[in-house]
Amino acid sequence: MIAIKKLRLDLLKALLIASPLMLAGCIYNEKEPSPTATGPELYQDYCASCHKANGKGRFVMGVPSVFANALSRDEVVRLIRQGDPRYPRMPVFEQIRFSQAHKIAEYLRELEANAD
Repeated sequence: MIAIKKLRLDLLKALLIASPLMLAGCIYNEKEPSPTATGPELYQDYCASCHKANGKGRFVMGVPSVFANALSRDEVVRLIRQGDPRYPRMPVFEQIRFSQAHKIAEYLRELEANAD
């Protein structure tokens, strides 16, 4: 009986986490990234489904542009790895190492520099 209640609670938690992402057309990637993945590859695999390949987000669905904030590189890394109460809809990617999150943050700077 206790195991069934725990299973129901786990399912409810999973749905609460996944629902906003699904409504926004996002796909949460739970896989471990390749240790050799580049910033662009990591961004494509973990960020682009919500923020689009160009980083401009999905305004109509409430997903902001990756350029719409004034976060430092370290803050972006923490947001990816640990979350931030200022961005409650942003999922946490604990499977991404800090070094990989730094690669994503660096790629975001490149994307912004090359934005239209």
